[in-house]
Amino acid sequence: GFIMNKLAQGLRQLDYHTNNYSYPSRRYSLATQAEYLATHIRTHFSQPVSIVAHSMGGLVLRHLAATNPELIKQAVTISTPHQGSHLARYLKQTRWRWILGEGFEQGLDGKLPDWPSHIPLAGIAGSHPVGLGRLFVHFDEPNDGTVRVSEAYLSSMKDRCVLPYSHTGILFAKEVPIQISRFFRLGCFSGAQQPI
Repeated sequence: GFIMNKLAQGLRQLDYHTNNYSYPSRRYSLATQAEYLATHIRTHFSQPVSIVAHSMGGLVLRHLAATNPELIKQAVTISTPHQGSHLARYLKQTRWRWILGEGFEQGLDGKLPDWPSHIPLAGIAGSHPVGLGRLFVHFDEPNDGTVRVSEAYLSSMKDRCVLPYSHTGILFAKEVPIQISRFFRLGCFSGAQQPI
């Protein structure tokens, strides 16, 4: 959760109450992580919540939406490989596969539950290709150094945008909480982002 602190601060400045959720991203399956997240939401909130998830957090969110859709009001994912991860598929075949932990099956492999159509979802992708992923694989299309832009979207999303930041750098960009707030309040992003 600490990596989301700057983003949470930006959302609080826009009058949102935030609750950062931390989880051991490599220790348990994404389905199990979603069960823990569901318990956390039920413990701290009495009504459906708006969720912002980064990277693999968005894959946990996909499992949560499949099993406990009643807990989610709306959501924005940031640099989440919804279509599976080109980088993870490569790492799975190497001695570096331990980096993936339990997140590959039914997650980074792209075999994820469908997103419920009644829950508004939007996606933000980065296009600044700086990151550790470039040490392992060649990206032949726009990417954030870890996730390809095309991997970060679902056809069922209500809106999507590309911003000129890296996979981690996007969490520190001032316009990201503004875009999230616009989607949560109006159902769409502003037109200031790069075209897809």
